[in-house]
Parts: sequence; C-alpha cells; structure tokens
Amino acid sequence: MFASLVVVVLFAGHLLIAERTGRLFNSRRARRRMGYAAGGSMIGGSAVTAVTG
Repeated sequence: MFASLVVVVLFAGHLLIAERTGRLFNSRRARRRMGYAAGGSMIGGSAVTAVTG
C-alpha cells in the first residue's frame, strides 16, 4: 500500500513539474534537461520504494 502511494505522489509531482516547465521554459534544451531531472527523481523514488517496500 505504501509503495503505491509513493508511486502516485512521484507521478503527480512529475506531472506538476512538466506543466510548470512548459510555461517557464520555451527552449527545447531546457525542457529536455528538466525532463531528465524529473525522470531521475522518479527512478530514485522507485529504487527507494523497492528497497523499503
């Protein structure tokens, strides 16, 4: 149950970051870097979930 909640929170955070990034940055390069950062945070969260859950 806890692992599912963590995944939902991480996914919602990723969507929020993506939406804000689209408004703040018009450069493709900046959007790509923010996408990599958000994806990295999701991968890290998944690893933590796998270890603790």
